[in-house]
Amino acid sequence: MKLENFTVSEDNIGLKIGDMNLDLHNNFDFQAIEYSIDKREIRLSWKRNSGDWVPKKDPRRIELVFHGVARFRMRERDPDIPFSEDDCLSTIGFLPPNMWEHIDGYSPYQPTADDDLLMDFMSGAALKIRAESVRCVLE
Repeated sequence: MKLENFTVSEDNIGLKIGDMNLDLHNNFDFQAIEYSIDKREIRLSWKRNSGDWVPKKDPRRIELVFHGVARFRMRERDPDIPFSEDDCLSTIGFLPPNMWEHIDGYSPYQPTADDDLLMDFMSGAALKIRAESVRCVLE
C-alpha cells in the first residue's frame, strides 16, 4: 500500500506528516468508518481530543482515505471492555499479504506496495485494509 503523504510514527501509535507527529492513541478520538463499495474507498476519521494535554496546534480532524480497496476485514470489539475504549487506537502497523488471516500484531516497518494496514483499538476491535493507496487529510 502506498502511503501518499504520511508515514506511521516509530512508536506505532500515530502518523507523521512533515514535522507534525499526530498521536492517534492519546490526542485523537476515533469517530467513524465509511466504506463506499462502488468507489472502492474507505474513510477513517478522528477528532482532536479536548484534553488540556493535547497541543492546540494539532488539527481538529484527521481522515485517512483509502483508494482502490481490495480487501477489508474487521474484528469485533470485546464485549467485556467498556464502550469508552472504542474510540482509542492501540496500535497501527503493517503485515504482508500472505498473513491476511492474522488480525493480531503488526510488523514495525513502513509498508511495501503489497502490505496490508492493521489498526488495533483498546476495545479489542481491529481493522485490516488492503488498498492501492491511502492519503491523510487534515482539517
